[in-house]
Amino acid sequence: MIEENCESEIYGETDYGISNNVTEERAMYIRTFIQIVYANAELYIKKCKGYSKNHDKSLTWACIGKRMTPALTGLEAEKLFHRLREKFGKERKKIRMSLPKSGAGTETSTYQSNWIFYNDLLFLTDHIIARHTTSNFQRCAVRSHSITVQSQSPIVQDGLEYKNLATSSLNKSNSSVSSSTIPLNKQSQLSPVELNLDHNLYCFSPTSSKFNTFFL
Repeated sequence: MIEENCESEIYGETDYGISNNVTEERAMYIRTFIQIVYANAELYIKKCKGYSKNHDKSLTWACIGKRMTPALTGLEAEKLFHRLREKFGKERKKIRMSLPKSGAGTETSTYQSNWIFYNDLLFLTDHIIARHTTSNFQRCAVRSHSITVQSQSPIVQDGLEYKNLATSSLNKSNSSVSSSTIPLNKQSQLSPVELNLDHNLYCFSPTSSKFNTFFL
């Protein structure tokens, strides 16, 4: 812990001794550390069998720390690699963002990383997943499209729509039908939605205690 505090005082809290203004001795120290980590793929490749074994990974970090001069604890070694990987990821993002749009006729990025450890960490390129973000405009557009689609569809709540249609059909039957059977020419005037009702339409007669049945 004392060594870590001394390192923070020398390089700063955010630098961690991995920026371009380090000494040649420090640069060699970092490159040696990177080479040792590179030989232990289970520390950075998720598809490796030992990647999910946290206890084994902790032991590996401890062994790597002991091999360094000056030595590091396992936690310090893991933290140092995290800083390196984080910095490499930021540089990769800058390069991707500077790539010209498709159809521009060139695929050369306008940003070139000048970080001294960038090339040493290129083995991480295939193991860093870029985050996909969605802008507020895209989210609003999707929400607006959803509302438009819903407004074009009939909303049925607790059968109220079908109940209203049935009531409307009963009123039409009482006012225009004098016999127990609806003529064929009346059936053709029904809308497609009304034709989807039950084949039997029941109407209570005011002069009789029986129900009259109309077959559609």
